[in-house]
Amino acid sequence: MICFTPILCLEKVEALRSDNNPYYLTSKTILTGTLITKGNHVYIDYRSKHWKKALLIFIDYLNKILDESGASKIMIRDFYDTQNAEFETSMLENGFTRFQLPNNMEIENLIWKDTDEYLKSLSQKYRYNVRKEIIKYESNFITSFEKIDHKEELLEVYNLYEKVYEKSYDFNVFKLPLEYFKKICTSSEYDIIRLYLKNEVLEEKNIESDVLVGAMFSKKNKDIYNAMIVGLNYDYVYSHNCYKQILYKTLLRARELNCKKLDLAFTAELEKKKIGARPKKVFAYVQSTEHLKGSILEFM
Repeated sequence: MICFTPILCLEKVEALRSDNNPYYLTSKTILTGTLITKGNHVYIDYRSKHWKKALLIFIDYLNKILDESGASKIMIRDFYDTQNAEFETSMLENGFTRFQLPNNMEIENLIWKDTDEYLKSLSQKYRYNVRKEIIKYESNFITSFEKIDHKEELLEVYNLYEKVYEKSYDFNVFKLPLEYFKKICTSSEYDIIRLYLKNEVLEEKNIESDVLVGAMFSKKNKDIYNAMIVGLNYDYVYSHNCYKQILYKTLLRARELNCKKLDLAFTAELEKKKIGARPKKVFAYVQSTEHLKGSILEFM
């Protein structure tokens, strides 16, 4: 399930789903990629004179899967920015509607030497934000890049992910299982940042140890650092700007690993823009044989 319905509507729907009906107003969908992957899932070589024929074969194959599986929707994603005009026409002729997904946020300038040079790359407004909201409080935090190899640590970061998931109405999907995070933690392809708030800056004086307030799960693909999943402790997010801090730590980590681009994925555009990210339009093409559920969502 991928849904981009207005937030107030989704809050109502999620309340109904919690009553032992998790599939309420969801549709079985044939999807290119997965709910956790992003990027060009479909490759089209427009230099070939056969690309239109290949596209039709692909669409026919997807429709065959649709019929066999009992699904009611096909979603072909992701397409970035402007598409080939003939491709656009072909998709419309085959019953697909172009659907704009949330913008993808990217930082392509990671070649600055130090903090001052990085700040100069930002607009004056965002430069002020980073100084006053992030760098000023950087010393309040401890960052760990160590692998997670204990069940208790895994459950702790998974709990932070669950907290974000419960509030994620902008990008409404099914929750990822604990087993997925377990695989991430044992894979050399993934990088995990854990952010701790020092106990000495906490107002609760009875807390004797540093508190885990954020976790970022990323994958390094050659020279691109892909920030995929974030987890947050909402007891401290707003009082200590923990989300802004872990975004900044992710930026520093990408540069430390000599990456040329940082991909910060979807949502939270404003906070990502503040540290230098730029939006990139993303589209999907959707064909649906069932419209009742969509109509109900619009009515709500």
